[in-house]
Formats: sequence, structure tokens, C-alpha cells
Amino acid sequence: MNKVIGFIGAGNINSALIGGLMASGVSADSIIVSNPSADKLTQLTEQYGVKTTTNNTDVAAQSDVIILGVKPYNISPVCQEIAPVCQDTLVVSVAAGIPIADIVAHFPAQQAIVRVMPNTPSLVGKGASGICSNEYVSDEQANTVQAIFATTGTTELIAQESLMDLVTALSGSGPAYFFYIAEAMLKEATSQGMSEAQAQRLIYQTMAGAAELLQQSDLAPEALRNRVTSPGGTTAAALEVLQQQDVSTAMQQAVKAAVMRGQELAK
Repeated sequence: MNKVIGFIGAGNINSALIGGLMASGVSADSIIVSNPSADKLTQLTEQYGVKTTTNNTDVAAQSDVIILGVKPYNISPVCQEIAPVCQDTLVVSVAAGIPIADIVAHFPAQQAIVRVMPNTPSLVGKGASGICSNEYVSDEQANTVQAIFATTGTTELIAQESLMDLVTALSGSGPAYFFYIAEAMLKEATSQGMSEAQAQRLIYQTMAGAAELLQQSDLAPEALRNRVTSPGGTTAAALEVLQQQDVSTAMQQAVKAAVMRGQELAK
């Protein structure tokens, strides 16, 4: 990847991407990072040897690709700040809920813009990122973005930007759903006398194993569930409670609520 990649913001996602790029063989000289906090910049320099600055415009002026890893409410001022020095620069935003149109509004006509929704498992190389581009993004640029985010997990190209709120609800917010389930299981395990450390090992490995089985198997989740469920057995008893509580409907409503909130944030 013979391009200079600039990161505006040194939060978790940008830091994970920097780590992924370095692990994939990208030179530290090809990465420059800006952030208002000097502490985070010092940490990145010490850990990876990348160039850092507190000046966003310096990053934009030197980069072929800019990753905007700032809070959604900071997207507008940051875009206004860097727009004058962005010529043929590819601008990539990882800000949740901010549509491409809102970003384009700050840049010259025909600016190449990509919107990406990564998630926190990117921190451990197991991320899932949805990628959506405007019509000015070339095939080469699209491949570059995919290559960058593939260093922290899997990527999915999303043809319709209207689906990005669903991507946010599924993979962006999704880890929290699983953490919530793990939290509930852990509470019950400790209430019945098991040590927290032992319960954690059993629950976390079970969740990791189930996810791996889902990915490797040709069977649908329903079929895999049925394979575990013997009539009259312990799994059947547990699932009966979940069905009585209508957990399936609650889960679907949770996803819908996340989608609706994403749409509200975009207004």
C-alpha cells in the first residue's frame, strides 16, 4: 500500500486500524496521526513509531487517504478545517450516523467520500466493517479502503447507503447485545455459587465457540440450535423460558430501535 494514510483522531477505532496496518507490513513513515490530546499521540509514537501532530490540516495536506475518527458532532468543524487542502484526497468517515451528503457538503464537487461502520472487536482483529462509497470513489480507492479495514477483520461492501443504519444496528451495536447476554449468564452463575473467574472462562469460550461454529458450518442458526436441543432436555427447558419471554421479538425490536436512532442522528 504505497499511500500516505492520515488519521484525524486517536480513539479506539483509529488506533486499532493503525495497529492492523502496521501488523500487515505498512511502514510507519506512511502513517500520520493528529489528535488534540498529546498523551495519545505520544503513546502511538512510542508503540508504532508513526508521525503525529496536533494539527489536522497538516495531516490532510500530507495524506492520500484521510480517516476521520472523530465524534459525530465534530465531523462538520473538522471537515470545514481540512477541506481547503484536500485535492485528490480520499476522505473516509467512521462517524456513526453521519450520511455521506453531510460530509460532501464541506468539500469541493466530486470529492471521493467513503462512509464506514466498524465495530469494537476491531480492537482484537475480529471486527466487521460495512463500507459505502459515493459515485466519485474509484475502484482503486475502494480497494484501498477495503484493504485498510481488512487489517482489523472482515469487510462488507454496502451498495445502498440507506442500509448503513442497519449495519450500525447489526455489527456496530451488535457486540453490546452479546455482552448483555454474557452479563446475564455471569450473574446467574455467580448467584448459584460458581466463582466469577470460572464462569467467565466457560461463558466466554462458549460464545466464541458458538460464533466459530456459525461461521464454519453450512447450517443455518436454527438448524444448529435444533442440533443442541434434545426433546425434554436441559437446553429445551432453557429455550422454553426464552420463548415464553419472547426474546426473539425483543431482539428484533432492539435492532429496529437501533436503526431508528441512527436515522434520527442523521437528521
